[in-house]
Amino acid sequence: MGKVKSAICLALATLIIAALSFICFVALPAGGGSITQFDPVVTWIDKDANLGVEYGANDSYRGGGYLATLYPEGVISAAEFRDNLNSMQEGKEKTEYAERYTQIGNLCFDAEENLDAEGKVTEEFVNKFNYAKDRLTERYERMNIEGFRLDVADGYALRVFVPQAASTAGAYASTFSLFANMGDLEVQFGSDEASATTALPATGKSIGEYVKGASTATDGAGTHYVVINFTSAGQERLAARTADVASSGSGTLFFKVGENTVISLSITSAVEDDSLYISNPSSPFSAEAAEALAILIDTTANAATPASDVYDGDFSLNLDSVVTMRALYGDSALVYMYIAFGVLFVLMMAFFFVRYGLLGFVHLYTYLFFLLVTLLCMWSLSFITVSAYTFAAVLLASLLLSASQAFVYERARKEYVAGKTMSAAVKNAYKSTFWHIFDLHIVVAGVSFITYAIALTHLSGFAFMLGLCSLFSGISVLAIGRFMWMIMMRFTTKQGKFCNFKRKEVEDDED
Repeated sequence: MGKVKSAICLALATLIIAALSFICFVALPAGGGSITQFDPVVTWIDKDANLGVEYGANDSYRGGGYLATLYPEGVISAAEFRDNLNSMQEGKEKTEYAERYTQIGNLCFDAEENLDAEGKVTEEFVNKFNYAKDRLTERYERMNIEGFRLDVADGYALRVFVPQAASTAGAYASTFSLFANMGDLEVQFGSDEASATTALPATGKSIGEYVKGASTATDGAGTHYVVINFTSAGQERLAARTADVASSGSGTLFFKVGENTVISLSITSAVEDDSLYISNPSSPFSAEAAEALAILIDTTANAATPASDVYDGDFSLNLDSVVTMRALYGDSALVYMYIAFGVLFVLMMAFFFVRYGLLGFVHLYTYLFFLLVTLLCMWSLSFITVSAYTFAAVLLASLLLSASQAFVYERARKEYVAGKTMSAAVKNAYKSTFWHIFDLHIVVAGVSFITYAIALTHLSGFAFMLGLCSLFSGISVLAIGRFMWMIMMRFTTKQGKFCNFKRKEVEDDED
């Protein structure tokens, strides 16, 4: 490759890295309107609440939050099963309880409800679980809670993390049990819940034919309402079913999701409007509570696939526990992590520039490519957060990349000192080290991804990040680093001096 082509390649590489660096690290003004600036990628990546830093819109969240564990109906933790069993007296009841559940991993399944004859989880149960997971994810995403996470634990349990709001601590914690309601929406009417009969939908119809959806509203006095909107068919049918309220004096509408009533509304006249504004005078809705109720009803009424099309019977998620979490690493942990990374970056580059002269620029370009691609992947993968564990994984991968680069450079130095030309020394260095570096990165990545597949919680995130970064490190060293070295050496006639390689004998100017 000639100098002109090398110059073009170097200029393009510099422009790409500079542009990605701005996108990843620099906030850019938007030029007016409702958006005042474009935040960099590092602010878009979800942060672990244990780091304690304020984040989100207007720094509305801080470290700590609430972690809830939800188990599908007919499933309990192995620990709960053991505790229940140990608390029972010896006898028929204890024997039947022990025979009722089958342990699979860290969970115990009601064998009659959820397992087949071979002791495996039934397809129907898997469909129920996946449906519940999708509904739960949709509901929390509609709440727009920054930092929300939903993880599958032990195969068939769900863990939901909601960050602590700085101004309204605990405001979203009540959503754990509310959003756990699964099933189709049904509106019943009667004098009490026990005697109420179905008003919507009609037999053989779907609720979506009668209910448009739900939203929220706030009046001038600051009262928050859940607004339920009906179609013309829903309005007509509800008016007909509640027409006898005038003679009976009162009645109650029960809005049920599955088997559970989520809203009960007392009425004294027939419901003839196309919208109902529902409040709770005795215990007024907060803005978050009204929004959560509206989202629950809206996502249930407008589900792309009704629950009755996925499974027969009832299904629910049971809230096992809610744990209040604190910022484990202190209020300024993220700031200290960024400072530590900056210090380590400076030390790394100082070593390469002192040891290898201008060849340090090759390592700089190579490492920046690795770092920027890593950040973009962390942003695009929703289950990856900036945490102490992912930070450690990136640092380990950075060490792996730097050590591999130095390994190649030292081998090239030996080849050059032995009398080879610089081109031959570089070629032989990569040729002799290729499989060592390739094997090392593949082994680290393979072990990391296997660990990710079987590990739990934070170790899982660390393992996945280390595996991903190992792949990027290998590509950076063997492809990007070699390419940058090739084009940068075209701009000097004293290639040995460029790399700070010195032979014992006097160097020729051609070197």
